[in-house]
Amino acid sequence: MKLRSGLITVCLIAGLVVGCSSNADTSTPTSVVMSTQTSEPTREPNSADPTAETLATPTIAPATDMPATDTPATNDDSTVTLVAKNLTLSTPPVWSPDGKTLALTTSSYRYSEGETEKYPTLHFFTSDGKPITEVKLEYGHQMSDLVWSPDSRYLLGVLRHGLILVFSAEGKQVGDVTPPKVQNALIRFPAWLPDSSGFLLDVANDTLGVIAPDGKTLRQLGPFKDKLQVMTYSVPTLGQQLLFPARDKTALYAVDMVTGDATDLLKDQTFEGFDKAKQAGRMVVSSDHTWSVITLAKPEFKGYVIGFLDADGKLGQVVDEPGTISDIIPAPKGNTLAVIVQRKTNRDLDTLKLFDSMGNALGETPIFSSVAWLPDGSGLLGANDKGRLTVFGLDAKPKFVYEAWRLQSDLFGLKLPTFAFSPDGQLLALIDRPTVKRGSDDGSVQAETTVHIVDSQGQLVRSIVGNNEPPARWSPDSKWIVLSVVKQGIQMIRLN
Repeated sequence: MKLRSGLITVCLIAGLVVGCSSNADTSTPTSVVMSTQTSEPTREPNSADPTAETLATPTIAPATDMPATDTPATNDDSTVTLVAKNLTLSTPPVWSPDGKTLALTTSSYRYSEGETEKYPTLHFFTSDGKPITEVKLEYGHQMSDLVWSPDSRYLLGVLRHGLILVFSAEGKQVGDVTPPKVQNALIRFPAWLPDSSGFLLDVANDTLGVIAPDGKTLRQLGPFKDKLQVMTYSVPTLGQQLLFPARDKTALYAVDMVTGDATDLLKDQTFEGFDKAKQAGRMVVSSDHTWSVITLAKPEFKGYVIGFLDADGKLGQVVDEPGTISDIIPAPKGNTLAVIVQRKTNRDLDTLKLFDSMGNALGETPIFSSVAWLPDGSGLLGANDKGRLTVFGLDAKPKFVYEAWRLQSDLFGLKLPTFAFSPDGQLLALIDRPTVKRGSDDGSVQAETTVHIVDSQGQLVRSIVGNNEPPARWSPDSKWIVLSVVKQGIQMIRLN
């Protein structure tokens, strides 16, 4: 069976943690610059700094070395739209794929029969922050996820106790589904079909259902005779197949979306030297769907093997990895794969390894945290324990450094940012670790973060003091960023 361009891809993750720390410090610098400076204070033993070698001189503004100050972060009120006063986000804001509608949820406490429960409210806004409607839900459970359909017409709201609600883009509820309890869940969260005609959901043991927006089951896929296994998934925009690693043997099944037939793509193919490997670790597909990667645990979990497959599912090169793989991230463009290998002890660093789609090694470097691809796939951004954000090339060598701030921290108790590029790649949001403060009057506890917006020249555009969770989100056109701001509510801030 050919892996056609545009699969609905379902990937297995074997209980691995992905991503940088979402915590941050509230100290606000007066400037943020890219620097070719490489000197660092002495590190702890066995903690090599990936930025310690000489960096290539970037074609950007000259580096300066300005210390951080205690100047408070400020906003330009002329570019701020307040979308929810005195409210705090309870789920990350999600933009519709067409960029016309913003959806988010807040929560409020209600007292009933001596108990306090959180009730969610779903908000819909236009792309410039004007309210469309709000829906107060009569369910004492928080919203855990919001998922737009590819055509931007429908929004799925997943409540923490399992109920799924379907809304139109105007905020009208059009359907609901209560998923049954199953022994072997194949879909952890609902996944929309490419044409938005329905979404995938578990309807019985080892059986998937295609559910219409009004909540009716259109058809079933399965039950599958071989035990399939899924813990997370990604959904491209086109395609007629699902990919599942097997639960109890070395197999990768392509499931036809119409007939439900499952074909083992790895049948008659062998992972040389690892025939007894039964535990799939992860499976990812490239952005253009021309190649894919599957990892398998060695016997007794003594390392992994990484198998590179072409568009027909034919196994090519196999790479032996003795360490524990914590992340596999294909480039958003091109044919490069980033593999993160976990540190062995708390005093070690993770390792970033880069491969091409044929399995050839391109380079590796120690890093302190997970990485994010640049939007054009030309490199990766990673953080180290000194507050530096380093851009690595496709050979894993550092190209230049964002001198974001000075961190007063040792190897333990680190303050690391999360970061998110705007879709057009021109701006970068750095979100610090929170500082917990107690209110001077009532003794209440608040967690504050600072969101730094940096341009492509490494210069600070703006800093905003906000709440830590959920993270800031860019609009599809890169003009707005949405976040919770301490004591002010939820804001949309125009940046270009």
